[in-house]
Amino acid sequence: MRTDVMQFAALADLAAEPVGPPVPWHQSRQACGVEFPADYREFIDQFGPGEVRGYLGVNAPWPWPGSSQDGEIFRVFTSSTVEDLGPVFREMRDEDPALCPYPLFPESGGLLHWGGTIQGDQFFWLTSDPEPME
Repeated sequence: MRTDVMQFAALADLAAEPVGPPVPWHQSRQACGVEFPADYREFIDQFGPGEVRGYLGVNAPWPWPGSSQDGEIFRVFTSSTVEDLGPVFREMRDEDPALCPYPLFPESGGLLHWGGTIQGDQFFWLTSDPEPME
């Protein structure tokens, strides 16, 4: 396991357990046009989506039981950024570009939502790195 993922798991008192069918990460670029960061992929592979210590919610493209294993899980995952958050961010950017200085996925290099806190903080990563594999 990556050192950064192990350190976070230790701080959050997480234990790796079998979490279900593996995410077909190799299909992400074709399905939604982006490679997911290596640390995120490893975290999801080890711990799955859900809450960390009742505070941090981590979202993931997740192959729920009975779902197909094709790229549909990535399209469903990214649709929350595009459809739910997209209109809000575009309005913020139109009103004051300083409030949202980055584009939103699926725009090139746009922000992609991966989680949030119970206090309403939202977390994204910039998809501008063409190979976030390391």
